[in-house]
Amino acid sequence: MRSTVTHWILIFSLLLSTISAGADTVVMRADPWYPVNLDPSSDKPGYVIEIARLALQRAGHQLDYALYPWERSVDGVRRGKIDCLPGVHRNTVPDLIFTSESFGADNMAFYARNDAQPFEYRDLSDLQDKVVAVIGGYGYTEEIDAYINTANGAPNLQVTRGDIPLQRNIRMLLAGRVDLVLESIPALEHTAAGMGVLNQLKRVSLLPGSPPLFIACSPKKPGSRDVVKALDEGLRELRRSGELQRILDKYEMRDWQAGASAD
Repeated sequence: MRSTVTHWILIFSLLLSTISAGADTVVMRADPWYPVNLDPSSDKPGYVIEIARLALQRAGHQLDYALYPWERSVDGVRRGKIDCLPGVHRNTVPDLIFTSESFGADNMAFYARNDAQPFEYRDLSDLQDKVVAVIGGYGYTEEIDAYINTANGAPNLQVTRGDIPLQRNIRMLLAGRVDLVLESIPALEHTAAGMGVLNQLKRVSLLPGSPPLFIACSPKKPGSRDVVKALDEGLRELRRSGELQRILDKYEMRDWQAGASAD
């Protein structure tokens, strides 16, 4: 009798360990960025979060997502305290482990006050007499990122960090402390609308190119490659099943693989 009980205890223990191994929690953190990732308690937590949650569940994982300042999130992933970041340019954090599938495209533009003179961005020389606000740790294009790294601390570049950086940049623009804000189009327009000031701003020039967005995970975590594989496979399955477009419809988006995303 005792050997039979021991036998079943061993089987039960093996089942528990298998369930536990397949139900790892993936910790994802970032600051809010419409429509990529938003309030985790909302029925619209962001399209990347919804995709990631379903993709990870398909592989037996749970997603633990919460809002956190961006640069602290990046640092946490680098040190292995956080598993993954949603919606990242490859050139922003090249040392992390990326999904092979893109999770969107980033359409960016320069914004000014309604009373500003016309402005067109062609190259960096167009910024010489402008004070531009960007967000610390964000990725733009390789040319703009190199400019930020070189000009950081210069009087014509405002690098905003900490909590609610986009709202702070918009307020500085309206107060005349900066001439331009460079930002993702849906993020700025959604945020400005929420602040009730969208009608005081105008989109003055698109930033050429639409860098693809990825989910990036920690090189310090031994399971990161399995996580990005699960995210890639889950996204492909959601696309095949039509569930991806149903998620994107909530955010008034089209599948970026078809060459379009929200603007």
